[in-house]
Formats: sequence, structure tokens, C-alpha cells
Amino acid sequence: KIAKNTMYLYARMFLVMVISLITVRVLLRTLGVEDYGTYNAVAGFVSSLVFISSVLSAASQRFFSYYIGKNDNNQLQKAFAMIIITYLIVIGIIIIVAETIGLWFVFNKMTIPTGRESAVMWVFQMALLACAFSLISTPFQALIISHEEMNIYASISIIEVILKLAIIFILPFFSMDKLALYAVLHCSVFGGISSAYILTSRKRYNESRFTFNWDNAMFKNIFSYSSWSLFGSLAGMCNTQGINILLNVFYGPIANAAYAISAQISAAVNQFSSNFYTAVRPALIKSYASNEFGYMNKLFMLSNKVIFMLMLILILPIYLSTEPLIRLWLGTVGQYMVEFTRLSLVYTFILCLSNPITTIVQAANRVKCYHGIVDTFTLLSLPVVYLLFKRGVS
Repeated sequence: KIAKNTMYLYARMFLVMVISLITVRVLLRTLGVEDYGTYNAVAGFVSSLVFISSVLSAASQRFFSYYIGKNDNNQLQKAFAMIIITYLIVIGIIIIVAETIGLWFVFNKMTIPTGRESAVMWVFQMALLACAFSLISTPFQALIISHEEMNIYASISIIEVILKLAIIFILPFFSMDKLALYAVLHCSVFGGISSAYILTSRKRYNESRFTFNWDNAMFKNIFSYSSWSLFGSLAGMCNTQGINILLNVFYGPIANAAYAISAQISAAVNQFSSNFYTAVRPALIKSYASNEFGYMNKLFMLSNKVIFMLMLILILPIYLSTEPLIRLWLGTVGQYMVEFTRLSLVYTFILCLSNPITTIVQAANRVKCYHGIVDTFTLLSLPVVYLLFKRGVS
């Protein structure tokens, strides 16, 4: 099953990666460097407000896989209900924070090109709505992955990137502001894909039929797990979107565009390990839940070896040929693009090696010490970068 699911995910990865690379090239030419950088800065800021989604997604997959491994349908139903309630509460809080503090920050602290205030408002509101769509569908997506039906997950993901590419090609046929229109169409894609995850899950899994079923013990269990994972997610958000915002404040949209390009390349590279990791993660958690520790150890060793070799084989040639590859992809090499990309590749390689360890810790629900130590160092990146930029470092 792991091998078959890995093949589904690699087929998905190949198509998603190719289409995503084409999408960035076409979008960069359609919007221009300044609008492209502005979109990534504003939409990235909104995404930073929903950093908790990665925590809840990891929690969803952990608890779903754990109770599936124990064959406990009653607890699985309770876990699904509590996670849906938690998501609804989080969405409400995020909207309130975004429409108050978030709007103030965007229009008073970020660098917005003159005359683009209206378009930026469209980007902000549509990105917020897209995040809401994505959040509410995350438990259903986690349920599909926990049931190890990667063919469904892969199919919907491929449809998503095809739609994202399609909306870029239709932009020139409209006379309205391209940046605002792209934000609206991009949000529409998220709405459609979220509906696909929800309808598919409700059709296939009985536990996905939500009923209000508050369970204090389950809530405490999920909250305890999520609270330390939240710290880890906060540290990761500061290390990515936080630095993206600092780049905008100190160096403007051109630096944001280069940062976005490096993030696209790193994300594409990361798919080579994360696809295998996504296929093996539910099996690791289920084997722990069913006390099959010998099998769990075999999977753990295998996943470490495969991830290391995949990343080494892929990253090394890209690192050595960064500039010609970017020129081939985009047609031009902008300021900071080569340096940012190489640093992002090194970071991605190191980060991927921690994934199997993280899964074992999460399966055992021993996240306090792990996140307390590891993510304290990650969190330091933001204040260190701020101090360096403040002193005028490049």
C-alpha cells in the first residue's frame, strides 16, 4: 500500500511541479515583477495569520490515523467532530484579527506601490476568503490521507493546479485590473477544491458526517497535542512569512519577488521527499497505535534513507546550476534570486531529514520537549534577521 500510494503521489508531484513552474513564469510575465511581488507579500501576510492551520492539519492526521490504527470508530467520530468545531472557532478568530490589526498593518507598515491600494484591498480580502475555504476543508483532506487513499488526494491536487494555471491564461481577456482579478479567480479555485474534498469525504467515510458532539476529554487531548505543535508552527511561520514581511519593509517588492521564486523552487524540491513521507506517515502512526514497534522501526529507518537519497540526488545539481536553471525557467535572473534559492535549498534539505523523527514524536504524543527545544532555535531567525536588516546588512 505504501509503494502504491507513493507512486500516486509521485505522479501527482510531477504534474503539479511542471504546471506550477509554468504558472509562475506566466504569472510573472502577466502581472509584472512589482505586482507579482506585491501579491506574494500581501497574500503571504494573510497566510501567516493562518499558521495555526498546519498545527490543526497535523493534529487531524495524527488523531485520525491513531484511531483508525486502533480500529476505534467511536473515538474517530468524536475526534472528527471536535476538530471541525475547533476549525470553525479558529476561522472566526482569524477573520476578526485580519480585518482589524491585519488591515492596519498592510496599509500602514508594508510597502505598497503608489496607486495600487484598491488592488491590494482585493488581494487581501480574497486571500482571507481563500484561507477560510482551505481551513474548513483541511479535516476532510486529512481524513482521506489517514485512510491512505492517496489516489483521491492526488487527483484533486492535480485538478487544483490545472485550474490555477487556467485562470492565468484568461487574465489578458479581461480589461479590469489584473492583480485584483487574479486574486478573485484564485480564491474561486480554492472554493471549488475545498468543496471537492468535503463532498468526497462525506460520500466515502461515515465519520465525516459532522454532528455536534462536545467531548471534554477529547478536547483536552487535542488541545494538549496542538498547543506545543502551535509553538512549532509559529516558529516556522516567523522563519518564512515573517522574514518575507521584513524583506518587504526594508527592501520592497523586488526582494519579495526573489524570495517567492526561491520558495517556489524549494517547495517543488520538497515534494520529492514529502510525497514519500505523506505515504509512510499514516502507517508509522498506525503501527505505533497498534503496538507494532518492530514494523514501525523498519518504516522509520527506510524513510530516513529514502528521504536522504532523494534530496541529495535532486538538490546537488540544482545548487550547482542555479543561475542557468532560473534563466531557462523565467527567461531572466533577477536580483537576489540565485542567493535566496541556494540558501532555501540547504534549509529544505536539513528540514526534510527531521520529518520521520517528528512523526514518531507525534505518534507518541510527546511533543512538549521536542518542540520546546527544536523550535526555540527556529524562532530565533526572525529577531536575528530584523537586527541584521536594521544595521544595514544586505
